[in-house]
Amino acid sequence: MKARVMVFVLAVLLGGPVVADSLLIQNGRIHTQGPAGVIERGSILIENGRIRAVGATIPVPAGAQVIDATNRIVTPGFFDPLSVVGLIESVEDEANDASGAASADEIADAVNFNSPSVAIDRRQGVTRAVVTPRLGKSLIGGVSALVRLTGAPDMVFERHASLNLLLGEAGATGAGGSRAGTLARLQAASADASIKDAVARKVPIVVAVDREADIRLLIPFAREHGWNLIVAGGAEAWRAASVLAQAKVPVIVRPTENLPNRWELMGATLANAARLNAAGVRIAFAQAEGDIAPPLSQLAGVAVAHGLPWEQGLAAVTSNPARMWGVADRLGSLQVGYVADVVVWDGDPLETTSAPVTVIIEGIVTSLTSRQTELRDRYLK
Repeated sequence: MKARVMVFVLAVLLGGPVVADSLLIQNGRIHTQGPAGVIERGSILIENGRIRAVGATIPVPAGAQVIDATNRIVTPGFFDPLSVVGLIESVEDEANDASGAASADEIADAVNFNSPSVAIDRRQGVTRAVVTPRLGKSLIGGVSALVRLTGAPDMVFERHASLNLLLGEAGATGAGGSRAGTLARLQAASADASIKDAVARKVPIVVAVDREADIRLLIPFAREHGWNLIVAGGAEAWRAASVLAQAKVPVIVRPTENLPNRWELMGATLANAARLNAAGVRIAFAQAEGDIAPPLSQLAGVAVAHGLPWEQGLAAVTSNPARMWGVADRLGSLQVGYVADVVVWDGDPLETTSAPVTVIIEGIVTSLTSRQTELRDRYLK
């Protein structure tokens, strides 16, 4: 038993993935994000990439690899619902594949599984992401893909995850500079083949919109046309919280947004997430700008610091995005039968001073080495 554990530890330290018949995480404070709630000094048994048992006491199966999570917090892997992972290596155009998507373009074709950003996000506890093109000036801006952050060629596991639209000031600029024709443009766009396909597939239609008036205009239109609507940005969404809750429209919030650098952000507040949650609106957080943005853990921490309950802050980066994208039956929480995406943290995962010590994707312990750690280690010698 000791020899097998030593082989497991050496493999992790050397930076390679660890594959085992079974893996047992012991003695951690497990935030399941499921019916079991929080389990003190709990265990998770993983077999063949799935969670086979979760509880206070689980016997060690013969031949299992063991991770001791004493004094550690264990959570589901983080889920970024608006990511550019695998798309942007640099702000330079020749290394930026996030822009310029047309209505039916599938961003999956541009995802680079060898991108350094994959390891960077994984080191921050992210195991799943919705890779999303940056919207340009057109109303409809491409099709997002769902990915697992393994860095393997099969990283994309759903090519047609959601469709992206742009309203508000930016959308008006691309349509002649006036908001007056918003409904007419939406009506015309609803006949677009990409929107019809999204409605038929029942995949989310993610609309970037901030102003309260625009949000209130969008909700009944989306309901009438059968859209599975998600609001992205929503700086003034808290002002329409009751309408959003009644329509069961979730919001991907930018929790650090507070300064109105555009007219449509005049109602921006750091309390946005807390107010939406209190009204019964499902919320999530996203990096959106890649490694120049704060990590998901910090975004959730900011929202918690401004009134969002801690467990809801964790939900906003785990189970809530999984629900928004219709994969909550297998991702986003730690339950029996679910895919084993698990993170063990060295402290409170919503604190900036904490970091993962173990990241597991589909039952495999992944490397926490990134380009940054390699450069650090090289120049510390």
